[in-house]
Amino acid sequence: MGRRRILVDREIQLRAVLYVLLFMVLTSIFVSLATFNSVWSLLVNYLTAANEKNLTHIFDVTFKTFAIRITLLTIFLAILATLGMLLVSHRIAGPVYRIRQILKELQEGKSPVFTLRKGDSLSTLMDEMRKFGLTYLHLVQASKRVLEIWNRTQVQDMSLNLALKDLEECFQEKIKEQQVPVEKNSNREEV
Repeated sequence: MGRRRILVDREIQLRAVLYVLLFMVLTSIFVSLATFNSVWSLLVNYLTAANEKNLTHIFDVTFKTFAIRITLLTIFLAILATLGMLLVSHRIAGPVYRIRQILKELQEGKSPVFTLRKGDSLSTLMDEMRKFGLTYLHLVQASKRVLEIWNRTQVQDMSLNLALKDLEECFQEKIKEQQVPVEKNSNREEV
């Protein structure tokens, strides 16, 4: 069960990627400028006694070369970090996407498969979803059996009839949402 799309939940993934990307770019620029400044501070001390006219020329050439290389290197590393973060966040966003699909299938009355890919995060959440989903499906099936029995019999208890009528209306609303015609049984006693 492998998904081919890397960007499955834009909100989660892009927020994480942008945070890492911005942090990495700012850190790289700060470290580069600090390194350049400290190297030139030491270099100035040694070259001050030498030829001062060449010092400004050396500084200009070195700064341009250093700035261009650091900028290109930072952009390259930022792109690598972005791709890496997309792949890492995919292991989180993918399960979130799958859990959302499972919840939709449960709402539609389907019996979903509660699985994640090998290596995905949130496996403990999926285990809890599996337990919840199975309990939910059993409750739905049991409720439908009770309603079927109620439709075939005549129950004299008014409070039980009202409770069962409420339960039936829950299922009828669900069926209307799915646009499936509701079959009514005329054998049931109206409350």
